[in-house]
Amino acid sequence: MSHPSQALHSPGQFIVLLQVLRINALATCGRIFPVPSQKQPDRHFRAGDKIRVNLYHGEIEDAVVRAVIEHSDGLKLQIDFGNDQTALIDVRQVVRN
Repeated sequence: MSHPSQALHSPGQFIVLLQVLRINALATCGRIFPVPSQKQPDRHFRAGDKIRVNLYHGEIEDAVVRAVIEHSDGLKLQIDFGNDQTALIDVRQVVRN
C-alpha cells in the first residue's frame, strides 16, 4: 500500500489506514494532543431541585431530587416523580435541570 489511492485488499488494511490518518491528524509540530473526551459538563444537584429525567424508553418525567449519592459508578440521584414513585438514577438520565 504505497499510495492511498490504491485499492484496499482487506478490512485490516482499511483499519490501519484509518489509524495512520488519525495519528497524522492529531500530530502537530511533533506533538500528539489527546482527543477530548465526550464527558458531560460538571453539573451540580441539591436536594429539592426540580429536574426532568429520561426514565426509560424515552419517557420524560418531572422529578424532584431527594438525595445526591456518590457511588463507585459515579453520581446518583434519588428522585421522586409521578404519584409517590421513587427511583435511583444516573446523572446521565437528567434531561434538564
